[in-house]
Amino acid sequence: MASKRPPNLGTPSVNANTQSQMISLDAWESSVPLQEKQLQSIAVWKHQGEQKPLPLKFEEDQVVPISRPGTPLRTLKQREGSLRPGSRPGTPVLNQSTRGRHPLHPAHPISTPQQFHDWFALIERSIQHSQETHFRSHLSQLTEQLDKCTGLTEKVNRVDDDVIRMLSAWKSIEEGGRSLQEASEQLVDEKNRLIEVTDAISARLAYFQELERATRMLNHPGDDVVLQPDFLITVERVDICLEYLQNHRDFREADIYILRFQQCLIRAMSLIKIFFTASFRNLSADVERQLAEK
Repeated sequence: MASKRPPNLGTPSVNANTQSQMISLDAWESSVPLQEKQLQSIAVWKHQGEQKPLPLKFEEDQVVPISRPGTPLRTLKQREGSLRPGSRPGTPVLNQSTRGRHPLHPAHPISTPQQFHDWFALIERSIQHSQETHFRSHLSQLTEQLDKCTGLTEKVNRVDDDVIRMLSAWKSIEEGGRSLQEASEQLVDEKNRLIEVTDAISARLAYFQELERATRMLNHPGDDVVLQPDFLITVERVDICLEYLQNHRDFREADIYILRFQQCLIRAMSLIKIFFTASFRNLSADVERQLAEK
C-alpha cells in the first residue's frame, strides 16, 4: 500500500515549544490521503466488523447442566490447564471452528459462576470417562477372554470326564477280558487234561474191549477157525491183554477179566488141538487107504 506518511512519524523531540501542540485525528487524516483501493479495503473491513455473529458454541442447544459444588479457583486453573490441546488423547477440547453440535459445548453463553461450575462438571466427567475408556475396553476384552477361557475350561472338564469314564470302561473291559482269557485258558487246560484222560481211558479200555472180540472169534462155528488170518492175531492180543491185566490188578474187575482171558487162551489152545488132532486123523486115514490100495 503506497501512501504518504507525515515527515515526522517517529517520536518527536520534546521541548518547551512543542509540548503543548497535539495533532488531531482530522488533521492526521487530511495530511495522509488514501487511494481508492485502500478506501475499498477499509470499507470491507468496516462492514465485516459491524457484523458480529455469536460463536458457534453459543448457538448450539443448551446442555443440561449438572449440579456440582463450587470448585476452588486453584483447582479451576489446574483443570483449565489440563484441557489444553495435546494433553491426552481423547480429552475433549473446546473448538469454535468445529462443525456441528458437540455435547460439551454450552448452548448459551456462560454468565454465572453456577453455569460455569455445571459446565465444568460436565467437562470433568467427560475427561474422566475418556481417561477410563481404554481401561473399560481392556476390561471388556479381559472379560470376553475370561468367558472364552471359562467355556474352554468347561469343555475340557467335560472331555476329561468323558475320558475318565472311557478309561474306567476300558479298564473294566480289560479286566473282563483278562478274566475271560484266564477262564478260557483254564478251560483249554481242562480240555487237554480231559483229552489226555480220555485217551488214557481209551487205551486202558482197549484191553477190556479186546475180550469181546476174542470171544466172538473163538466161538465161531466150525473147526477151520484156526485157519483164518485173524486167529493168530487174536490169540496174540489175548496174551498181551492178559499180561497187562496181571500187571494192573488194581483195576476194577481186573481179576474177572484175567480169568476170562485165560479161558480165551484155553479155548484157542483147545481149537488148535482139535484142529491138529482132526487133521492128523484125516491124514492117517488117507495114508492107510493109499497103502491098502497098493
